[in-house]
This record gives sequence, C-alpha cells and structure tokens, in this order.
Amino acid sequence: MGRRHSHDPKCHVVSARLTDAQFISLAERAHKTGKTVADHIHALIVDGHDRPVAKLPCEARAPLITLAIKTERRDRIDALGRDLNSLAHAINAYNLPPASEMADCLNGIGQCVMPLVRGLMPMTNGNRIRLRTQSYLSLNRIAVNLRQIASRLDGLGLPVPDDVVSHWSELTALLDHADRSGAS
Repeated sequence: MGRRHSHDPKCHVVSARLTDAQFISLAERAHKTGKTVADHIHALIVDGHDRPVAKLPCEARAPLITLAIKTERRDRIDALGRDLNSLAHAINAYNLPPASEMADCLNGIGQCVMPLVRGLMPMTNGNRIRLRTQSYLSLNRIAVNLRQIASRLDGLGLPVPDDVVSHWSELTALLDHADRSGAS
C-alpha cells in the first residue's frame, strides 16, 4: 500500500553547498536540538526557529549524523590509503621505502584526513556517528595501515614517526564512535 496523497504536497527542494566546517557546525546545532540535520533545517525555514525535542537516553538516540565525504576528497583519501598500503607492504618485506615517501604520505594524511577527523571528534562526546560505508572503509584502511607500519617499524627496532602514532590514535578514536551506514 502506498503513501496517501497530500492536499498540500511538498514538491520543492532547496539545496546548499557547505564547507566541512559549516556542515559540522550545522550538525552540532541540530544535535543540540535532538533532530537530524534535515529536520533542523526544515524547522528553521518553516518556523523560523528550532525547539529541542525531548531528550532520549544516549543509547536510544538515533546516530547523530550520516556523513558522506565528497567524492573528490574520498578519492584523495583512497589514494592516500593505497600509498600507505604500499609503504606497509614494503616495510613488511624488509624493503624500507625512502623517508621522503613516508613523509609525503603522512603530510597528505595530515592535510586531507586529519582536519575532517578533528572536526568530527567533538560530535562523538557520548554519541555515535554514522559514516557511509565507503567513507568508513577508506578511513579504516588508513588506520589499519598506520597501525601496521608502527608495529613493523617498532619490531625492526626502527623509530616510528610521531605522525604515524598521532594520526592512528585520532583516527581510531573517531572510528570507535562510528558505525557504517548501508549506503556507499
């Protein structure tokens, strides 16, 4: 059975492009009202304000936000994940890559991935976030390879770059509060 027809159908869609920082700020404000981002925006447009809904216990709340990383950024994250995976394979084969390759990859992660992670971390305070499956897998691949590189370098008695440890710990902290959604 289909949905009943409305006498006043909602047939107009409004879209806006936001930076990561703007979207994170919007999501935080929506979370404070206990609503999804879409419901928060709708209430602001229709009512001119957004009143909080009754708070549910943390466990009963729906995930805070479903995040889909822009395709260009996700492609860059995927490329960094592949580069990091190649470095991890080389280290596992006792074929240490040049330090400049490791530095370039870690700089790329620091510039592309870590601002996103640091922007999302405040939203995980006692809450869960939902990442689109492809976004979750891309970030998880980087975290796993960082852990593997740190473990292998340490096992070989070589110094582990500070960025490897800090990036891994921040990514892991975010992923510990994240669930995967079904969409990619």
